[in-house]
Amino acid sequence: MLAETAALEPGRTRRTWWRSTWWFIIKAAAARWLRWGAIFGSALFILWIVYNAVDSSFQGTPPEIASSLGLIALLALNIVLLARRSDSGGPQRPDRWQSRVE
Repeated sequence: MLAETAALEPGRTRRTWWRSTWWFIIKAAAARWLRWGAIFGSALFILWIVYNAVDSSFQGTPPEIASSLGLIALLALNIVLLARRSDSGGPQRPDRWQSRVE
């Protein structure tokens, strides 16, 4: 169907259609790569915070400890929320209406 549409359109319109099609494909892949990059970056940052805590023998002022724990909690929440997100854009959950329709 898409190839038929491209063949029927004149040159300039066909080139515009081709660019927009590639942009749609690249945009979906880029969003997936950015999401996984953010997940791995957050995990690496958590490991770096834990490494620094182990290196300092877990000694620090109460504000330092509180900020480290808060940052770890926020990064862990970020990882969970990004990992649960599906490629279609919404959270993954079963469709409870599907069994009633079939």
